[in-house]
Amino acid sequence: MNLRLGLRGKLALALAMMMLFALLASGYVGYLQAQTIVMEEEQNKLSVLSQHIESSLNVYRSNLLSLRDVPPIQAIARAKANAGIDPESGDSLKEWQQRLNIIFKAFLRNHPQYYQIRYIGADGDEWVRVERDRGGMIRAVAEGELQNKSEYPYVFETMNLQAGQIYHSAVNLNREHGEIQKPFQPVFRIATPAVDVRERKLGCVVINLFAEQLFASIHSEDNGIRRHIADEQGHFIKHSDPSKAFAFELGGDYAVQNAESDLFELARHKARYIRLHNHHSEMDGFQKIYYAPHDHNRYWLLLLHIPDHVVVGRIAAMLEQMLQITLVMGLVSLLLIYWFLSRRVVTPIARLADATRALQAGDASIRMDVATAYDEFKILYAALNGYAEQQQLSTEKLQSDVAKQSQNLAAVIDHIVDGIITISADGSIESFNPAARNIFGYEDHEVIGQNVKVLMPDPYHSKHDGYLNHYLTTGEKKIIGIGREVAGQRKDGSTFPMELAVSEVFIEQSRHFVGIVRDISERKQAEEKIRKMAHFDQLTNLPNRALFNDRIDHSLTLAKRHTEQLALLFIDLDGFKTINDTLGHEAGDQLLQEVAKRLQACAREADTVARLGGDEFAVILVDINGAENAAQKAALIIQSVCQPYTDIDQACLIGCSIGIALYPDDAEDHKQLLSRADAAMYAVKYDGKNHYRFYHQGVANAAG
Repeated sequence: MNLRLGLRGKLALALAMMMLFALLASGYVGYLQAQTIVMEEEQNKLSVLSQHIESSLNVYRSNLLSLRDVPPIQAIARAKANAGIDPESGDSLKEWQQRLNIIFKAFLRNHPQYYQIRYIGADGDEWVRVERDRGGMIRAVAEGELQNKSEYPYVFETMNLQAGQIYHSAVNLNREHGEIQKPFQPVFRIATPAVDVRERKLGCVVINLFAEQLFASIHSEDNGIRRHIADEQGHFIKHSDPSKAFAFELGGDYAVQNAESDLFELARHKARYIRLHNHHSEMDGFQKIYYAPHDHNRYWLLLLHIPDHVVVGRIAAMLEQMLQITLVMGLVSLLLIYWFLSRRVVTPIARLADATRALQAGDASIRMDVATAYDEFKILYAALNGYAEQQQLSTEKLQSDVAKQSQNLAAVIDHIVDGIITISADGSIESFNPAARNIFGYEDHEVIGQNVKVLMPDPYHSKHDGYLNHYLTTGEKKIIGIGREVAGQRKDGSTFPMELAVSEVFIEQSRHFVGIVRDISERKQAEEKIRKMAHFDQLTNLPNRALFNDRIDHSLTLAKRHTEQLALLFIDLDGFKTINDTLGHEAGDQLLQEVAKRLQACAREADTVARLGGDEFAVILVDINGAENAAQKAALIIQSVCQPYTDIDQACLIGCSIGIALYPDDAEDHKQLLSRADAAMYAVKYDGKNHYRFYHQGVANAAG
């Protein structure tokens, strides 16, 4: 009973501690999450404000391009260039100006955010200007009041743009006749070149926008939230303190880099940013508004400052809600977990402890009530009840399994294709499976007890005892645990290639070795066949081009090392095609085989005869000691090849043309040597065939 109560008490305490920790962790995580949510919400608000302004700018740019394309724009330019008369319509300059005034007035009437629209000529003179006066009335400026604006950037920079491009000015205070207009009127100008059908620049259309209306959605709040606008230079163009806006134009030096240098520095590298600024006890950040498309160096900086009490209030509200939900869910979960663990874990453990103490005391009659247990405890109770009986059954089953596995292992060893040999520590053979008997030809009684080296040819036979003693003395492995290919020796004394893997095992602290042997004679024969197919011509059994290249490289290396002379004979059969066509391909193959035999008969053992392909052969003559020896060999080859091939047909008669190139006289590498021997052979063909020629400077010309 004490154990049960103690376990339940510990469980309750542990769950209470877990609950407390969960609340603390949830509070901390909830605070961080609430902080992140507030920051994301404010950043999203900045993004929405930015998108709203960018959307408005897109509309303004579209309207500007529409105004550029109205008919009076080109007609006024034509009339200006034609003494005041439009040559196309016959209308006067004033008529077209009046029409454009009407269009501009209509635009201003329907777009209250527009302050002024102008059509300025290429020389900077205002041709048409419509604006709102201070009373909000729309008027067309009389001709006498029009000004020249050529010195202003929005004119000369616009005139440098291509058709369809748009100039975007900085936001500044409107000026008339060079003076800042009062009361202050912040404006933002967009302009685009006006062109004729040939895209010649006629002037530019300029729209002055009320900056206050453009930034109307950017404002500060009574709770202390402040939103400002600055340009890329850091100059404030809208501020919660009006005296700080446009300070750069009014003689002041108040700017972002002075008031908020860290944010200004961050804005040089980031498009958006928000943070909790502990030093200033507030949340601050910014969002860039790119007002000139495709130029990310021109932007407005939308700045945000939220006082700490506003931020903390919002975070606290979110955190309180999170903690309330967490607390309720935690308490409910705690009660459910305690009830579940007490019923399903603590009580069964207490009963199991009582039964274990009874068994320890010798009461074998104790039995657990399996019906009252759940899940794994049901299995545990049943296991305890049947412990004694299960032990006996398990022992009997284990003995049976061991015997069966031993039989299976013996069957595997007897029928495996690999030879398995067990060896004692002194090298004596202890067992020899049927596969080993088949491989080596010995019966068990002939090898059991013999030293394993009886299965090895020299040098393995004579070195085996030394290897074994060295390993037993030093532990250094040369064969054990390392699979490799060695030679084995059968009872009849014949040797064969085999794969050998030796493992060391300890049985009752006694050292033994197990060798696994596989006869790889057939595999080696197959590998040799593949190697021969890769390097020898299947028809003539001569080296093919690949092996020829290796042989000539090797021969050249030896010739260089020993300062010897080498000759390469390039042989092409004369008349082979005729034989092949008249007597058939089978006769042609027989002829090539016979030619190969005759060439080999003419060559020395150190020389190489190769078939390069078709009816082309090559002979490498090493250490010739003079060109005359190469000439004699070439003459011998021609004489041999030209003999009739009566075994094939009485009419089977061919010749051969031989080109000879010498090392080092003609070339020093095999490609150049082969090329020059080939050139010499073609020179022979050109001269009449069936003789030989050495390479010389005129061979190529002679060969045509």
